[in-house]
Amino acid sequence: MNYFHSVRLLDKECKGCTHCIRTCPTEAIRVRDGKATIISERCIDCGECIRTCPNNAKIAVTEELSELDKFKYKIALPAPSFASQFSRRYTIEKVLAGFLFLGFDRVLEVGFGADLVSQAITDYFNSSGGRMPRPAISSACPAVIRLIQVRFPGLVGNIIPLQSPMEITARYVREATTRELGIPPEEIGVFFIAPCPAKVTVVKQPIGAAHSSVNGVIAIRDMVNHIKTNFDKIPPGMTTLQSASRYGLGWGRREGEIDALKIVNRLAVDGIHQVSRVLEKIENGGFQNIHFLEAQACVCGCVGGVLTAENPFIAKLKLDIVSEASGEGNREQFARAQAAIPQEHYFLPEKIQARPVISLASDVREAMKTFQEIEKIRAELPGIDCGSCGCPTCRAFAEDVVAGHMMRMDCLFDLRERVRCLAGEIFSLAKKLPNVMQNKGGSDEP
Repeated sequence: MNYFHSVRLLDKECKGCTHCIRTCPTEAIRVRDGKATIISERCIDCGECIRTCPNNAKIAVTEELSELDKFKYKIALPAPSFASQFSRRYTIEKVLAGFLFLGFDRVLEVGFGADLVSQAITDYFNSSGGRMPRPAISSACPAVIRLIQVRFPGLVGNIIPLQSPMEITARYVREATTRELGIPPEEIGVFFIAPCPAKVTVVKQPIGAAHSSVNGVIAIRDMVNHIKTNFDKIPPGMTTLQSASRYGLGWGRREGEIDALKIVNRLAVDGIHQVSRVLEKIENGGFQNIHFLEAQACVCGCVGGVLTAENPFIAKLKLDIVSEASGEGNREQFARAQAAIPQEHYFLPEKIQARPVISLASDVREAMKTFQEIEKIRAELPGIDCGSCGCPTCRAFAEDVVAGHMMRMDCLFDLRERVRCLAGEIFSLAKKLPNVMQNKGGSDEP
């Protein structure tokens, strides 16, 4: 299968420094011939490599404002974390109005969709009668879902099969615009203002669906720059009604989702490596007393995404302030949306599938043989996970050797040992002379 990825590698900028291979949560990066390479089937577009690369050799591909020209009617969907990127000088009403000034015809916060999805999750729990696997895992973060697909395929069934707030908002506003203005759906461009590359990828290649209701994704930091640059030009009368409640906006930070849910025994974890540790424990039978898990790949939640502009801790504080001032949001619009959206639209149309990246063999015996070979090589390696071979761990190196991507001598420690043994053999050989050259009399005289 061909996978789309927003995260891309710039070969010219890469120095082969190995920073990225140490931080990738799915071991999707190798350094070969002095350059990093990304293994497509392993990559989950979490953006950790972008965050840690000292040479700016990793980027995320997003849309530019020029993409708006392809559509007759343009709609902006700012993520809940978008409101956290501005100081108090930039009021939320005028910030939202900035989208209209920049060429959008309508703006609706994804936090409004989060309000709708919060209610849908609560209803889903109430109707399940306790039959759901524990803990049930939020489907809001696409990087976490792909992490589960790749590294923890046994937990795919724990993911709540509901659409994300982004998809619910996009579908609702497109259908509402068609209904209210008579504009054909294909002439409406819906653009999500995203905090991370995983959101870009899930639009281009959805999880649990054939297509997305979003047409394009623009990075939050790009839109923040556009709005700040033009902020003083926005007419005072050009305002738009804020729709999201404090709970919907809260989805942009750690614990925001569980704050919006009326579910007992909730747990929130942020940061892709902490999420991995929690998922490992769940895979081993832990956390069975937890009913719901909010898992976000970025530290502090979406406010910490690599496509944002503000420090994640400052952004979280700002979002707390903005969301608290938002109150109940537009309850009248919320009621209309609830009435307009059929219950089945909240559910993913397709089952989320596991995406295991290691296929040892189709035959069980061959698979066991391959596994034993990997384990044998791994046991012979130093086990210090130094990364000097270009692989993140010694086990990853063993897997690559068995797969034919690496040679044993690519391990510097293994090579050094071989050279040491070879040098010893050469030294021993140098001290020996052929029988015809040895002096049987014990004298150097003829």
